[in-house]
Amino acid sequence: MSRPPPPGPHGPGGPSAAPVAQESGPKRRRRAHLQRKTAAGAAPRTPFYFLLQEWRRELRAEGVAEGEDAGFSVEAICEAAGEQWRSMEPEERRVYEDMAK
Repeated sequence: MSRPPPPGPHGPGGPSAAPVAQESGPKRRRRAHLQRKTAAGAAPRTPFYFLLQEWRRELRAEGVAEGEDAGFSVEAICEAAGEQWRSMEPEERRVYEDMAK
């Protein structure tokens, strides 16, 4: 048999007596991931990130803007860059891999 919790600063049955719900599932894992990320600093940049950054610079230089108004969504640019990344030879990828180190 369990004993009732001792009265808190607000008297018997106050806030300290309320049961505490523990989070579980995807939200808890997501929050834990965010806490680790902020505690350790920003996540490291990947080689693909550097390729994507270069693509965006080239598009801006050509005068093509990103966004729904411009006709080029961020999603479309990422998909196109992903296709290029998958078709690149290891020697071509090495440039971006060195940037990520």
